[in-house]
Amino acid sequence: MKYRETGISQNPVGAGPFRLASFSAGQELVLEAFPGYWGGKPRTDRIVFRFIPEAATRVSALRAGSVDVIDNVSVPLVGPLKNDPNTAIISGPCLRPVGCVINLSRDAMKNKVVRQALNLAVPVETIAEKVFQGFARAPDSPLAFNTQGYHSVAKLTYDPERAKALMAEAGYGPAGKLKLIFNVSVGVFPNDVAVAEIVTNGLQQIGIEVQINKVEGGAYWETLREERDGVKWDIAMFGFNPSNASGLYHLMSLFKSNVNDADKPEVWNVGRYRNPDVDALLIKANETVDRSRQDEFLAQAQEIIWRDAPYIWLQINDNITAVRKTVKDVEVWPIVFTNMRRATG
Repeated sequence: MKYRETGISQNPVGAGPFRLASFSAGQELVLEAFPGYWGGKPRTDRIVFRFIPEAATRVSALRAGSVDVIDNVSVPLVGPLKNDPNTAIISGPCLRPVGCVINLSRDAMKNKVVRQALNLAVPVETIAEKVFQGFARAPDSPLAFNTQGYHSVAKLTYDPERAKALMAEAGYGPAGKLKLIFNVSVGVFPNDVAVAEIVTNGLQQIGIEVQINKVEGGAYWETLREERDGVKWDIAMFGFNPSNASGLYHLMSLFKSNVNDADKPEVWNVGRYRNPDVDALLIKANETVDRSRQDEFLAQAQEIIWRDAPYIWLQINDNITAVRKTVKDVEVWPIVFTNMRRATG
């Protein structure tokens, strides 16, 4: 252990096609081709990753030719890039459904009728079409469309009048207004603040009072994975990215009951969702090696979770990358990564 824990991040060891040449935290990472790689020497000798936090600055750098590839392209900036004869857009659907996790520790949120009303109050198709200009789709299941084990359950419906009726049924009419604290990330999810404003407006239209609490990206995750008594929010924007594309992994991570809801969640069941029928189905899915049987169990679990509405379901975004047209074979992966392994240019 030459570098121990404090030095390993600056001196990584691996077996991939590139090796570290230099690294300046928050500025630049330089990789060089490793000629001894078992799969053959990479087609590109050197890749330089530069940290450019501002989306518009990244686009300007690409159009000026000072960089060849940019990822995480903001939807409003796609138009100028499409109209530029020297650049091209590469996009594809991701594996991360984005929504608002509901804190089921709150008394009001334990009522499924309330949670169903919250979903009816949000115009998800408007979010997909207007905010993301078609580079997103409204979900119809707790899983993204191209996740292993995905099962289509039901299309989301925007019905504010029905939402108002459900809120009145639950005891939250004009005389008993529901008040919610909404934790919103800044820069963690695509257009997170803009989406949050639409969600807030929808909830306000059915008589809910919403207080938005904006949290910078670096601090956001810890506000979610708190001990139960430390949680300050009622709903919070969240999206899980199953890096192995496994629906079982996704559902186990978000919807399998925590061992102790008072503690920090073991994984990402930060809303403290708990349904023994879902737990039993996930255990059965995890124990079988028969893929078709596993998919049956996962489909049943998705049906129950969707009806239970532990989230306000919002959108599944496309990953958007832009390149100089001289660059070839850049791959946009559904796990939010842009792969440069085979790139040339």
